[in-house]
Amino acid sequence: MVRKMLSRILPLSLLLALSLRLAAQERQESLGLHLGAGGHWFGLVHYLTPYDYELVLFDLSYTLQVWNRKAKTIDFVARLNAAGARFAEPSGPPWKNSGEFGAAFGLRYCMPIAGSDHSAYLMVLFGPHHITDAPQRQVPGFVVNNSGSGGVLIKVADKISLDLCAGWRHLSNAGLKEPNGGINTVLAQVGLVIWR
Repeated sequence: MVRKMLSRILPLSLLLALSLRLAAQERQESLGLHLGAGGHWFGLVHYLTPYDYELVLFDLSYTLQVWNRKAKTIDFVARLNAAGARFAEPSGPPWKNSGEFGAAFGLRYCMPIAGSDHSAYLMVLFGPHHITDAPQRQVPGFVVNNSGSGGVLIKVADKISLDLCAGWRHLSNAGLKEPNGGINTVLAQVGLVIWR
């Protein structure tokens, strides 16, 4: 009986202690607004896929620092995004319009750039999205956003940074419906980040 009670109380106590410890530490937070564009630029993606896909993307982002050692940080990242897109099949009509909206969550590893207030980062994000239409290789509707990017945070004022990043994004529905060939794009974004 005592062992059973301890097996329930001990993990909860450790979780509570960890939560209080994290809450007591000073954490940096930020809000950002990003504008981006994506597509099969320079033939990087078109070479691998038989369709064209272009988009203009708007992101609202929130970051919370979860680890900090010697000015290197790991941040939790949450993003809400919406995009206007268009695509063309090799054998179809010239262009069809589509829309995207969703959320993405992940981690960002930042490291300072020597001799400056700027930092470089790598980021990985995953999250649910909805697309209104898609090339024949992908069923429209629910998809999952998987993306990886790298960028630079350029300090422009005391608590304001310019965020420049580029990366790769894959949308697919994790095999829930067919066809599920995915939509792959190269993305570039610029953003304004306000730190708290």
